[in-house]
Amino acid sequence: MVISLEWIVKEEISEIRKKITKLGWIVEDMYMKTSTAFKNRDQDLAFKLSDEFWNVYNLYIEIFDNIQVLFGTFVLRDYELRFLTGSLVISENLMNIARECQNMNELIVEMTKEPELYQSALLPNIMISAQKMLRKSLRMYIDENIEGSVKSCEQAVEIELMYEKLRNDLNEYIKLNPKVLKRGLILMDIAKSVLSTVEDSIEIIENSFYILTGEHKKCNRGKFEPVEFGKIRNRKY
Repeated sequence: MVISLEWIVKEEISEIRKKITKLGWIVEDMYMKTSTAFKNRDQDLAFKLSDEFWNVYNLYIEIFDNIQVLFGTFVLRDYELRFLTGSLVISENLMNIARECQNMNELIVEMTKEPELYQSALLPNIMISAQKMLRKSLRMYIDENIEGSVKSCEQAVEIELMYEKLRNDLNEYIKLNPKVLKRGLILMDIAKSVLSTVEDSIEIIENSFYILTGEHKKCNRGKFEPVEFGKIRNRKY
């Protein structure tokens, strides 16, 4: 029986997609539980979630190794190359999000040692919006459906604006109450980690678009625009 190399590559790509899907759902679950730990000031849950990072890391290494083997073994076609390069970056994005969740949970543990501060709903709302952004980005990759890319860029700008308002509000609160400096800085660091996850979710969307179309586009100030190669810019969604 002769087995074609094309069939082997197709099967390997299918397995990689399944593993990244699994990685995505693990990371999303970790994100949801991190939000719950923050909302409930649940120190025990935050401790447990810090350990879950290593499950994500091990699966990421497995995916990385699988992709490296395919690159080194087969002559790949355009879509196959796009899928593997894009999927590798997406798996790194998911690793980054898991790392930020780990960081947030460590901060949540520190937060629970301090009296409760700042009852604004802004930070919980930012976390919820960021979680929805992650879910949407995963669906685009898994379903191979890039509809909503522009809307996601607009939503990222909205999250950025919420973050800026939270930062300004916290700064004013700390100025009026210097004794709460440590607690305020912990909340600020959590918010920064949340914002970092939004950037990774946007990159998942951008790379999903690249995999399916072969076009390089980036979110830029709420718009989904072609990349100008050779031009370096800071991301501002």
